[in-house]
Amino acid sequence: MTRSPIARRRPGRGRSSAARLSDRHLQAFDGPVRANHDIEETTRVYLECNQRVREVSQRLGVHPNTVRYRVQRFQQLTGLDLKRTEDLVTAWWLLNRRRGPARNPARPGR
Repeated sequence: MTRSPIARRRPGRGRSSAARLSDRHLQAFDGPVRANHDIEETTRVYLECNQRVREVSQRLGVHPNTVRYRVQRFQQLTGLDLKRTEDLVTAWWLLNRRRGPARNPARPGR
């Protein structure tokens, strides 16, 4: 059984565990490339919509195959497999952490 990246953290290494985890998986998204922003946002919405491609495509106004492609690219760029629970949780946490304190539009009042 493999341990999650969160469980493998080593205290006292200077940077926070959250920053190291973000660097490890989301470094490809730190740049001015618009496509990377679209991939990140599509994946965030995909997770908010409980992985329902049709709902994501309607919310973002893109073809369902575009949603599938962007989520696949997210997995390739991050090394996270959204079919694995640990990776899905890690992706959800990292994407929402990067978003900041904004409310989740899929869950009003939270």
